[in-house]
Amino acid sequence: MVLIHGLSNSIEHWLLNIDALATEHTVYALDLVGHGRTDKPLSRSYGLSDLARSVIDFMDALGIERADLIGHSLGGGVALVIAETFPERVSRLVLVDSVGLAADVGMVLRVVSLPGVGEVLTRIVLQGDFQKQLTRQRAIWPDADVVPEEMIRLRYEATRWEEIRKTYFKTLRASISFRGMRGTVLAPIVQGLRSLHLPVLVVWGELDDLVPSRHAREVQDNVAKARVEIFEYAGHDPMVVNPERFNRVIAQFLEDDTA
Repeated sequence: MVLIHGLSNSIEHWLLNIDALATEHTVYALDLVGHGRTDKPLSRSYGLSDLARSVIDFMDALGIERADLIGHSLGGGVALVIAETFPERVSRLVLVDSVGLAADVGMVLRVVSLPGVGEVLTRIVLQGDFQKQLTRQRAIWPDADVVPEEMIRLRYEATRWEEIRKTYFKTLRASISFRGMRGTVLAPIVQGLRSLHLPVLVVWGELDDLVPSRHAREVQDNVAKARVEIFEYAGHDPMVVNPERFNRVIAQFLEDDTA
């Protein structure tokens, strides 16, 4: 399987999942271009289609002809594009709080998509040490009190790198504007849902205020082999908030021959 992380995250966002999933499967995780430890050229495009192509290149380089894809948030949108554009490369698809299914996204994402505004807000958030950042996170996010501190620290440290901030905003603005998901990005993905004939599992945190859990209905209503699992007390990162349940649900889905 190939794990595809979300916006502003990296391979480390799967730290609570990789070992458990690897007991029965060969697991690959990558840093998307512009994230983590990969190159971050500002001259390239960071749209979903471009990121999808980079994942296919990653699979080609490792000789992976076909894989189960697990995509979180932005990574879910990337996985959707791959499944619709390169169906022969995907066996099963898992979407975790995925973008690309409906236009409405949280106000935080829409505000920081505004040129200049996101940069100013980021500088304000980064003021002070990690403990102040931790306090802000605990106050803002609905499930932050159960997110491991190490995960919040990883995101905080990454955000302090100027080159990561620049590619973050370029990636965000390629797909999202103040009105929500860009129509030119969203329309082809939604139109392609009915062409998906592979098993699809949708996992969502019910408390997600970045990408609402109601988006899961788009898959449920349009994909014949789809099932939905809602994590009642999780926000945008169910694999971090409740890794034991997440790992179990994924394992059961991948082992189900009837899916």
